[in-house]
Amino acid sequence: MFKADVKRAFKLPISFDGRTTTVEQCGSDSAVVRSPDFYYQILKDADAIGWSRISVMNLDNLEIHFQLVDEAERKHDLLVCIPSSYPNEEISRWTWDLPKRGEEIEMRRYSSLQALYDDWELQIQSFTSYWNELELLDAHTWILDPPNPRKSDLYRRFVVSPGVSAHVSLNLKDSMFPRVNLLGPESKTATLRARLSLALLDGNPFPMSESVNIEDYNLDCGICYCYRLCDVNEEPILPNKTCDDTRCSKSFHEPCLFEYLRTHPEYYATRKKKPPAKCDSVILVSMCSVVKRVSNLRHLSKILTSFDVIEQSAIEMESTIPNLKILINTQVIEMNPQSRIACTNNGMKIEYEKACLCLGARPNMPFEEKGDHNAKLASSKRLAVIGNGGIAAELVYSLKNVDVLWAMKDDHLISAQEGSSTCDKVPVKRMKFSMSSTSSSNSQGAALGPDWHSKISIEGSNNKGKCIHIEKSTEIKRIFSAKPEHLSECQFGNNDNNEDWNVYIEFTNGKVFGVDFIVSATGVIPNGDTMNIGLKLTENGIDVDENMRTNLPFIYAAGDVCNPIWMSASSEWFQMRLWTQARQMGAFAGIRMADEEEGQSYLDFCFELFSHVTTFFGYKVILLGLYNAQHLNQEDYEIELRITEGKEFVKIIKSNGRLKGAVLIGETDLEETFENLILNQLNIDGIDILDPIVDIDDYFD
Repeated sequence: MFKADVKRAFKLPISFDGRTTTVEQCGSDSAVVRSPDFYYQILKDADAIGWSRISVMNLDNLEIHFQLVDEAERKHDLLVCIPSSYPNEEISRWTWDLPKRGEEIEMRRYSSLQALYDDWELQIQSFTSYWNELELLDAHTWILDPPNPRKSDLYRRFVVSPGVSAHVSLNLKDSMFPRVNLLGPESKTATLRARLSLALLDGNPFPMSESVNIEDYNLDCGICYCYRLCDVNEEPILPNKTCDDTRCSKSFHEPCLFEYLRTHPEYYATRKKKPPAKCDSVILVSMCSVVKRVSNLRHLSKILTSFDVIEQSAIEMESTIPNLKILINTQVIEMNPQSRIACTNNGMKIEYEKACLCLGARPNMPFEEKGDHNAKLASSKRLAVIGNGGIAAELVYSLKNVDVLWAMKDDHLISAQEGSSTCDKVPVKRMKFSMSSTSSSNSQGAALGPDWHSKISIEGSNNKGKCIHIEKSTEIKRIFSAKPEHLSECQFGNNDNNEDWNVYIEFTNGKVFGVDFIVSATGVIPNGDTMNIGLKLTENGIDVDENMRTNLPFIYAAGDVCNPIWMSASSEWFQMRLWTQARQMGAFAGIRMADEEEGQSYLDFCFELFSHVTTFFGYKVILLGLYNAQHLNQEDYEIELRITEGKEFVKIIKSNGRLKGAVLIGETDLEETFENLILNQLNIDGIDILDPIVDIDDYFD
């Protein structure tokens, strides 16, 4: 009779706090039948504790899960593993989310579930004051560690000032005397220790993550450039060692610093005479009055990053990087690789240990560049745009009150970026070219950046609006300053057919058009060896190896000017001279210059896969791998498309059943999955990965 009652009871739904929960059945045919005392004691304990405190009861697995909500609305969990011979055997295994008090409590045994639950409840009450204090810290400071605090964590590490953090540990024996350690260079922590007590009286002296620019706080390790490092036990390690050299003041993970010093034994003998390589001074020579830098860097996946490019004065940048010196409006005109001395246009001589050439590229101009562009454009009624990339498309789209002749050598739009399949969507290439407001053909400087057209007037003088005429599969043959009498002019647009134009263009298809102004957006040419120091050159730029080194000792190159000779034809990475790649190459060249050992070479993970993130005409655009089937034989690949008009565009390139590249326009949320598929080269034959119903993540499982 008792077994039947218990079996029937465990099949019935039981109400816990107004919700109906079914206790998992323990009387199935495959279950072990236990003694009546076992079930009787379980029911007795559950009645005493309260069924509303039980969230899951699984007697087949000998587990009961309790949940309790304290006065501060914190939820607490207790998982109990019941001995199979309970109540004749004491409870010795349980899990709760409380701080550890010592081995005595961890080794304690309980005669009943009720005794264990009562002790758990008392423990929660004893920790309430600790949690209250920690929650105040969480609410009013920028917490670095733990990243997601648990109730068992009785410590916090938070930001005090740039380069300095505080580690607070609560004392279980006396909560009034927590242990506080200031972590950072001694030059900063000594001053803070003297001022901290007074600052606490005036309110909260600590910054919060929402109110500061995170990039100004130099939180990442100066060696691995990461903040959180996992050890062999998957426990996060934060930068806990700081350089006392005022030119550096960077923080380091202890394992990173140990490995760095172990592989650089020369620093043990010289560490008192000179700072390590991380503290060496860096001189940036810029031909402009301002410098460009990356801001708001966001990691979208392992490789994909999005960022903004901003202009900053030399003084502002030097204030954020202590060991950096910037020389503005200066050009290196001569270098001696043997003596390692660089001479500038203003007579300065710079001794260097290693040098990196970031000379960029110049516009591919089929004619001489003259005049004030803004003034010419403002008075123009018709202009010609030559090129078929993102810059050309963006300019044609943005121009106002001017007729536009758009000429290209391809038979479809925007070949440089998307290929013919995406010509109706959004072009995305952001080439680099310079615009000068003077007549000097020698003026040089940094590329204007992705939003170049926001800096100039792009409105003409035609009050009849804009008309666009496209000429495909053609190139410029000749340019005339006056109307050629032996050739007939083609007409289009809103202007008078008898108009006299500033310049006339003859194309290879035989047509002639008159325009006021010509804009060439036909790509860029690497600047090459501007100082004639014997660099190995090709038409693609300065040759560099897998360490970004040139053929000359101690001279590196990065960005648009270089030609990576290590690039493999089978690789999913290729050079395209974008801001994204300029940042990757510059960062990698800096790392190799600081850390390189003779005979050691490796490539950064970012060179495993071509990736580019941008926005164009309001759409997010992501390019991955061989997105336009670069260096793939036409018979070896296939293209699949998914188009949702006005919302998204997805194009993938497959070869031999494996994903090789992708174009994602709009909010597709496919970038991380497609990145993994390209990197892992998993066979996806037979899987319609573009079907929205298919959950691709399950494929990885």
